[in-house]
Amino acid sequence: MQLSRPLVVLLNRFQPSAAAVMLVLAILVGLGSGTGVLLFRWSIDIAQEFYWHQLAVVLSSYSSWAIALIPIIGGLVVSALRLRLQQTEAGFDNLSNAVAREGGRLPYAQIPLKTAAAALSLGAGASLGPEGPSVELGSNIGSLLGQLLRFSTDRTRLLVGA
Repeated sequence: MQLSRPLVVLLNRFQPSAAAVMLVLAILVGLGSGTGVLLFRWSIDIAQEFYWHQLAVVLSSYSSWAIALIPIIGGLVVSALRLRLQQTEAGFDNLSNAVAREGGRLPYAQIPLKTAAAALSLGAGASLGPEGPSVELGSNIGSLLGQLLRFSTDRTRLLVGA
C-alpha cells in the first residue's frame, strides 16, 4: 500500500522526537498494566468466591474442619501450574536477571499462566499480597511491547521499568 503524497508530507511534518515516542509508549504500558492489574484483581475475587464460598460449602457438609483443606487444595493447584511452567527462578529474581542479562527481554508467553497461578494462590489464602505479581505483569507488558517493536536493549529496559 502506497501513501498519497499529501499524507506523506503531513506525516513528515509532524515527526515526533524519540523522547515523545517513548513517553507515549510508557503511557501505553501504564494503561495496559493498569488494565491487566484490574483483571488480575478480578480473577483473585473469582478464585476467592470459588474457594471460600462454593468449595467451602461442599467441604463443610462433610465436616466443619474440612474447610482447613482449602489452602492445601489451592497450594496443590498452584503447584501443578508451576510444574507446567517449569519455572526455576522466583518472579523478582527472574525479572532482575532478564533486565540485567537479556536486556529486558522477558518470556511473555508465560504471562497468562503465571498470572492465573498467582490469582489462584491468593484466592486460596496465600499469605503474600498481589503487589509482586502486579509488578511482574506490568514489566512483562513493557517487555512485550519493546520486543514487538524491535527496540534496542536500552529502550526495552525503559519500557520494562515503565
